[in-house]
Parts: sequence; structure tokens; C-alpha cells
Amino acid sequence: VPNKRASACAGELGWYRGNFRPSLSRGDGRFALSPNRARSARSLTGRSLTGSNQAQGSGQASDWHRTLFVERPEVYLPFLQAAEERADAEVATLAALSDEHGVPDNARVLDVACGAGRHATRLARRGFAVTGIDISPLYIELAREGAREAGVDVTWVLGDALDRDDLTGGPFDAFISMFTSIGYEGREADLRLFEGLLTLAAPGAVLVVETGNRDYLVKQFQNETLDLAGDVRVYQKRQLSEDGNALLSDWSFFDAANGALTPTLRLPM
Repeated sequence: VPNKRASACAGELGWYRGNFRPSLSRGDGRFALSPNRARSARSLTGRSLTGSNQAQGSGQASDWHRTLFVERPEVYLPFLQAAEERADAEVATLAALSDEHGVPDNARVLDVACGAGRHATRLARRGFAVTGIDISPLYIELAREGAREAGVDVTWVLGDALDRDDLTGGPFDAFISMFTSIGYEGREADLRLFEGLLTLAAPGAVLVVETGNRDYLVKQFQNETLDLAGDVRVYQKRQLSEDGNALLSDWSFFDAANGALTPTLRLPM
């Protein structure tokens, strides 16, 4: 699995070890929160996207994901909202992979870095017994609200999947890691994550990982990108490491709600 420090490319790959069997997934599309969930996002963060002047800090590369998902989750929330439009197609693909690999219809599934629960809730609708884990209090609360609105039962865990003590439950028949949610702390941390998942795996368990495809990234590499979601703009300056296996990025977030770009957060990754 390539060391990845920022998500900014297209493609997917399957990763497996021990009892895991390889899988390959694909999906495409976008989404938006319901008004109730949007209000909850504002109330839980206690501030607007722009926030206070203290928001315009510079996170350290080693803990950028905690800054973005724990301290300032409202900054990235519009990108999760945009991603939800393609969740139906992605979950249909996950269900097809489950059938292909003999995963039971009522299988126990762990969604690693589940975000606001767009995959976990839809899998629960299909009859899977789903657990979602994420480090973001805001995203877990939104996930809970989404599951209640959908009328499904999902077990939500506020925790870090890299921490063995936070990985509980199981054994699981399937694990999913979607939306390039690995590589935040380098290759060794990825291996530690997968080893931790392996301890919770039922015999023949399936692991599906959606992540950036290194070869695609290198072939289509752009050293500058601008991504849009709602009123948020994120400008990325990017470079590849010398061995071509790590993407080093500097993300600058801007609020464009009032027709002008207001800096909100800068994160080197």
C-alpha cells in the first residue's frame, strides 16, 4: 500500500493479508445533509466555517488529520456532504463484492473511519450488522442522527482505529475503509491498522479498501489543484516524494460564502 499523506487522486485498490481476501471496488457521484443534520453540525461545532481568527493556524504534518477531523471538522464537512451523492452506487458495489466473496447477508461489518456514516447506514438498510468507528465527535454525532432518520441500528464508536484499545467488537465478516482513509501517518501505521483489524476478523473475512492509486496519480500528476464543495474552496500544493510513493501536500481552505475568499485553515500534510 503506497504511503499517502493526502487524498487528491482517483482510483482504488484492494489490500489483504492472512484471513482477508482481496477485493476491488469502484464508485462515482456526490450528496448533501438534511436540514436537521446541517443544524446539528453548526450546534456541535459552535462556530461557522470561518470561525475565529484562531482557526487560521498551520497544522503539523504529523497530526493534520486530528486538526481537520477533530478540532475543525466543520471545515471538511462540505466535502463529506458532496461525497454522499455517490454513496448509493458505492454501497451497491460493496454489496456486490460481498455476494461475490460469499459474505453472509446479515454479515457483521466494520466501517473504519466511517465519517458521517454514509456507507454504514446504507449497509445497515441492506441488513448488515454494522459498526462504524471515527475519531471525529461531530461526524459520529451526525452519523447517529442519520441512522435514526433512516430507522436503522448501527453501532457507532468514537475512537481511533489505530489504537487497538478502541478497536472492539467482532468478530467481523467484512471491513471497509472508504474515501482514502488510510496513509495518514505513513506505511507503518497502515500496517498496524490492518494488523489490528486482523485480530477482529472472522475466518475468511473480507477487507475492502478504497484509496488513491499511485500509478494513476503519477501519470496524471498535478502540482496544484482547487477543489470545491458548497461554499468551501481548498487549494492544494502537492509534490511527490523522491521514491514516488508519498504525496506531500499543503492544503489551504477558504470560505467563499460572501463572494470573497476568506482563509479559514492551512494544513501541511
